[in-house]
This record gives sequence, C-alpha cells and structure tokens, in this order.
Amino acid sequence: MKKLSILTLVVAFMLVFSVNKSEALFDVGVKYWFSELDSELQVTEAAILGDTIDLTKEIGLPSKENFLEFRVVAGLGSHKLRYIFLPMSWKGSSDIQRNIVFGGETYTVGSTVSGDLTIDYHRLGYEYDIIDTLDNKLGIIFEVKYLDIVGSLQEPLIPLDEKGEIALPIPTVGLTFQIGLPSFFTVGAEVTGMSAGQYGRIIDAEAAINFAPVPFFRLSGGYKILNVHGEYQDNVVDLSIKGPFAMLRFKF
Repeated sequence: MKKLSILTLVVAFMLVFSVNKSEALFDVGVKYWFSELDSELQVTEAAILGDTIDLTKEIGLPSKENFLEFRVVAGLGSHKLRYIFLPMSWKGSSDIQRNIVFGGETYTVGSTVSGDLTIDYHRLGYEYDIIDTLDNKLGIIFEVKYLDIVGSLQEPLIPLDEKGEIALPIPTVGLTFQIGLPSFFTVGAEVTGMSAGQYGRIIDAEAAINFAPVPFFRLSGGYKILNVHGEYQDNVVDLSIKGPFAMLRFKF
C-alpha cells in the first residue's frame, strides 16, 4: 500500500512537470530591476516658461534605484494578451546652484530644494507568435503604453511647493524572439516603441538569458532600457532608465 502511494505521487509529479508549455493559459511574472536614471524635466505654468532641470545632478534625486515590475499574460496558442505595470519613484534634495523657474515660481540659488519624481508605467498589448516551436519563438507585439509622470519641487522656508504632470499614452509596435539552447536555457529579446512626433516617443527594450528546468517555471537575468520623451500642456520630460534585472515567471 505504501509503495502504491509513493508510485501514485511519482506519477502525479511527472504529469504536472510534463505539461506542454503551449497549454498554459496564464503566465505571471515579477521582475526586479536595478535601474539607473538620467532625467530632465521642464514645467511651465501660466505662460511662465520653466527651466530644463537635470533632476539627478541639480536636485539630488538618486540615479540608482531598484523597482518591481509585474506582468500577466493570458494566451491560447499563438495569441496572447499582456498587461505589465511598473511603478517607479525617486526622492532627493540639494542646495541648488542657480535660480530655477519651475511651475511658474522661482527657486533661488543657494536654497535647499527637495524634489521627487514618480512614474506609473502601464502596458496593455497583444502578441502574435509567428513562430512558436520547441523553445524557438518569433512574435510581433501591438501595445498601448501609458505613462503618468509627476515631478515636484519643494522649498519649505519660503514656502514653495510646485508640481507638473505629464500623461503620455503612446501606441507602439515591436518584436520579440527567443532561441533555445541546451540544458533548459534560452536567450531572448524584446523591443517595442513608436514616435508620436513632438508629442512623445518611447523605446522599451530588453534582452535576457532564461533558465526553465520545468515547463511552468522560469528564472531570467538580463538588461533593460527605457527611453522616453514626452510633452503635455507645455511640460516636457526626457528620461533614460536602464540597468540589469532578474525575473521569476510562472505558467499555469
């Protein structure tokens, strides 16, 4: 009886681990991104043109921060719907070295100014895999990206507290591919982007090496780049965020 129970567990274990990856309906993942920020922000208010500010060099926002990205993919065969959410925030302070016009107000040289930048980055898209055989894949992605970007500066002694917001929806297209390697490894990359003229442009690209010892689990390590230019209601933002990442994904 004991041997039968053990055999039953072994068979069940083998059945679970032998599920074909194409049968998985959902793919959920969490990415930990070791990012580095390079950013400029200009906030205009009441026709008072704002200065272009380097937020890391002039306001003291940390150039390096780590963030979590969450993704859910629902698919059947070669067709997939994807939603990805990446919230980011930076805070810092500095004694500014020049007069800065921001949000219609002037922050005077020598003042201790605190600042913060927050970005909620949403991606909703459709992926069609033109090739999907064994561990090799080539797909095309149609995606709407939406960035809600808020920057603010505070000078408590005067006091001053101004902020600017840029809402940036951009439809994008892109490609994704994967190549199978021996011993449960694959390499892959993905790039999506689009230019909407002066209104905004975005490029989101990453490459990774993946380890999948069982069909429903994957561990990845790679590098990600996000470049954004956006203009909204006379506010302008330029962002370059890049760095290595680690990711866990589960299929069921």
